Amino acid sequence: MGAIRAQVSASRYLTELPDPEALRQEIVVTRHALESRAAVKGKKHG
Repeated sequence: MGAIRAQVSASRYLTELPDPEALRQEIVVTRHALESRAAVKGKKHG
């Protein structure tokens, strides 16, 4: 898999869930990062 330099959200210990809007925003940001990484990886190997 190689070196993984990604920050893992699960490493943040929370005593309560964030509000729905903050959670939605975190999902959007994470999805964008993963899609960008996949696009770059596809260009390198394709």
